[in-house]
Amino acid sequence: MYPYIQKAQDLNWGIIVFNPNENFNSVIKDGEVIKRVYVRGSESPQKHCIYVWNNFVTYTKAEKILVMGYSFGGINITCLLDEFADEFKSRVAGVALADSVHSVSMIPSHSKRWFDKNVINWIKSELPLDKKVPNARTYYGCPCISAGHSKHEYAAATAIQSIFEYLQYVLEKKSFNQDEEPETDRESMEIGETENTGEMEGMEKTNAAKKTDETEEPEKMNETEKMDEIEKTDEMGETEKMNETEKMDEMEKSDETGKTDETDGMEKSDETEKSGEMEKTDEMEKTDETEKTDEMEKTDAMGKTDEMEKTDAMGKTDEIEKTEEAKEMGKSEDKNELEV
Repeated sequence: MYPYIQKAQDLNWGIIVFNPNENFNSVIKDGEVIKRVYVRGSESPQKHCIYVWNNFVTYTKAEKILVMGYSFGGINITCLLDEFADEFKSRVAGVALADSVHSVSMIPSHSKRWFDKNVINWIKSELPLDKKVPNARTYYGCPCISAGHSKHEYAAATAIQSIFEYLQYVLEKKSFNQDEEPETDRESMEIGETENTGEMEGMEKTNAAKKTDETEEPEKMNETEKMDEIEKTDEMGETEKMNETEKMDEMEKSDETGKTDETDGMEKSDETEKSGEMEKTDEMEKTDETEKTDEMEKTDAMGKTDEMEKTDAMGKTDEIEKTEEAKEMGKSEDKNELEV
């Protein structure tokens, strides 16, 4: 915002800078932050703006006040318009917004027409600087033209020259009252190309001068009805979003429940498979033990058989040897007898 401050100083304007984002103070002890406390009178952006207006703006001698807001600043301005409706509209000559994030539903119902006639919003767009952005007016509740850049962060910088041209234009106009609100659309400032759309502020001003008070009242009623319909549409949209969110939550819960059931089933299946594998393992171990036992029994039986066969063979061998010895002894005895 420094370029804006410098440019306003060059024009010799008085300046009040709001600081709605500073809402907390840090309490420090022994070099450490021990807690954060609200700034009195600035507990929120809106409360800060109301405090500054009450304690500073109200007491200024300025007959015409120009307001410039960026991004969330548009929302804060709608809050001031609601809080200080009569004073705000009688003293503020014009409002310039740089890609404000407000919507028409935030504009106080008693000041929607004033907002549409005295505010311009330079919004991010691919269109050239100061080119009218189609259909944006319905959403923002005021004329919207291109800031000359497609990114939100650059809107204030690229539109600064056009914004100051607009502020100077409304400042130099003759004095006005609430019944004769100044025209603030860029077409009436003869900046950019003139568009034959029926929305040109010069034409609106001419038509307004020709119309009687009786004609203006139905117009106000129609505009109020349109705004009410837009607000109802916004509420319905929010309700639908809430319903969709609830449905999504229910679907997520159902998915989680299904996943839990699947997980339980998988765990049970794993346990069953593990039990089956353990049983198979036990059976295989038992089979192995039985086979080993049978093999050992067979081995023992074979060993015993071998020993018995060996014993029988040895016994037969001994008997044969004894028989042969006996025969040899018998032969020896027969020889001795013959010799004698």
